[in-house]
Amino acid sequence: MHIRIPAVACIRAFTLLQSLLILTISGCGYLDVENIERDSEGIEGSIGTENSNDSTDSESNIIPDTITASPLDSGTNFDTESNTETESSPFSGTEVDTTSDSNSSADTGIDTVTESFTETDSDSGTTTGTATELDTGTDSDSTTNSDAETDSNAATDSDSATVTDSATDSDSATDSDSVTDSDSVTDSDSVTDSDSVTDSDSATDSDSASDSDSVTDSDSATDSDSATDSDSATDSDSATDSDTGTDISSPSCIRYVDINAGAVVETGLSWAESFSDIQSGINAAASEIPVCEVWVASGNYILFGGVTDAITLEPDIKLYGGFGGLDVGETIREQRDPSPSVNPTIISGNNTAFHVVIGSAGARVDGFTIVGGNAVGTSGVEGVGAALLVESGPMVVDNCHFQANYAMDAGGAIYVANSALSVFNSRFTNNIAGDGFSLGAGSGLAAMNNAVVQIDNVEFDSNGHPANALYGAAAFFSQSDSIITNSAVTNNDSVTYGGMYFSQGTHILYNVLFEGNSSSIGGAAVAGSSATIDASNLVVTDNSSSGADINLADCTLTLTNSTIYDSGVPYSDDATTAAVITNCIIWTPAASAINYANIAPTISYSIIKGGAPGTNVFDVDPLFVAAPGNVELQVDSPGIDAANGDVAPDADFLGALRYDSAVGNTGIGSPPYVDIGAYEYWP
Repeated sequence: MHIRIPAVACIRAFTLLQSLLILTISGCGYLDVENIERDSEGIEGSIGTENSNDSTDSESNIIPDTITASPLDSGTNFDTESNTETESSPFSGTEVDTTSDSNSSADTGIDTVTESFTETDSDSGTTTGTATELDTGTDSDSTTNSDAETDSNAATDSDSATVTDSATDSDSATDSDSVTDSDSVTDSDSVTDSDSVTDSDSATDSDSASDSDSVTDSDSATDSDSATDSDSATDSDSATDSDTGTDISSPSCIRYVDINAGAVVETGLSWAESFSDIQSGINAAASEIPVCEVWVASGNYILFGGVTDAITLEPDIKLYGGFGGLDVGETIREQRDPSPSVNPTIISGNNTAFHVVIGSAGARVDGFTIVGGNAVGTSGVEGVGAALLVESGPMVVDNCHFQANYAMDAGGAIYVANSALSVFNSRFTNNIAGDGFSLGAGSGLAAMNNAVVQIDNVEFDSNGHPANALYGAAAFFSQSDSIITNSAVTNNDSVTYGGMYFSQGTHILYNVLFEGNSSSIGGAAVAGSSATIDASNLVVTDNSSSGADINLADCTLTLTNSTIYDSGVPYSDDATTAAVITNCIIWTPAASAINYANIAPTISYSIIKGGAPGTNVFDVDPLFVAAPGNVELQVDSPGIDAANGDVAPDADFLGALRYDSAVGNTGIGSPPYVDIGAYEYWP
């Protein structure tokens, strides 16, 4: 049984959120959240991906169609002169003469003068041309060409050829290290002319640099350049000198890791010379200023160093997995496919390491499956964060799968404290925290001690243990703040509080599914103590416990446009602030769906089993499609067009906008036709 979950949804719940991101420590010992926004760079911005078009050499780089000649250090100057003359032909009408002169000079002492001309007779369609490159010695224009400086390392040749409708061809070749390369740099240009007018140039350099240009002119000339560089330096966003590691623009460089490449020499400068282990790639990348990205090819990277062995990130390191590596030869990040079914990139703690990965401020982990962490130590943090330990942030996790990790105390997969962490597009499955005697909190994720956590499009499935896990089999938050959106919490199990547990702090939930979770005591879906919880578009169904699906003690609860079905009911004990429940369906087989102590909740425009005091509160069958599996509304549901549009999110749980049905609107607000519950009915 499945409930649809939106990939992307408008998050009106962030009306409250827009005042949250700058964090201050309150007298209660937890953080108030101000101005927290969700984007691809994570909490506090500045962390993310940089995507742009890349230029690389012919072995591993893509050269743009036109590169303005601007050498890095040779001081080369370029002068190009182009003259076009048109005169009448007594036989065919028009004859076009074009002369294109290109002069190149560099501080290495090389002057090259190229002159080409093209004459076109429209009757014969024949073009004749000669191109002369004066090498060493003195040319006819009294230009002296001295011997060329030779670079035996890397020479990147960039050619720009422009051919106009009058068959004018102007080529300029620039070597970023020197004009002449002893490694025999070869450039070839090819342009096709539908009129079969052919212009061929040939230039030979006495220092073994051979340039052969073949230019064929059509009405719209196309130039294709190819340059061969012996060092194969590659930069995903900009050209990079592989000799020095110096970047031209951000990101500065890439260091490559491929356990299957079998490189004889591991420099990390290309896929062919990849490092075979991830830590070597990180260390090399961190030595550059600014730091390089680390690209990791698919494979199984196992830690064999014992309990203290770990992948240790450095500040601002961006670690990307999911590449094909040497077999594919990606040159831009967008070419990778990090899905486990295509390029599984696995980091394993070998069921031995206390922590598989240790985080760092500004770091990013993207495109990995992290397994086999075993945090069973008794000192310090040795018993928490088996897959990922984050004590220095902010940090971003994206496109990752945390599977089968174990921590004795907390954070079977991730433990974060005193830091900001953003987790996007990831999965947590079969992780466990607890041994039946220790804290046993957050089998999937545990956030403690003033942490700030952002979660979007994340699945927590089958985490916890019915005998050993105690608090929040999916996630546990203590004295921390969180934003959880577009996510699913399913089939998690613990002794107490099977889904998520919130202790103190401020927590915003939007578009979250809680389904199939279980606990022996209560709070199978959501439990909390002394926390502020603002939830909208929640779907809570088919959970199992001896108590309520939502079990809150002394919490401030705002629940809007949510659907709760089956055994669970909202419950708040010792609350000092009344819960506010608006536009909700709370329907259970029990006679009454609401239990509370001390202060009765404020309920309006809702359908409540057994009824409750409030405004427009109805005790009528909501007519679900097929509860508990499908709690969307049927066409004749009394919940259609009956909610308060002023407080409802702009879109429903599936991302659908509000729909004005043919039935009369019994709701209020703007718009007055919002449906009660998490789903908007659409015919």
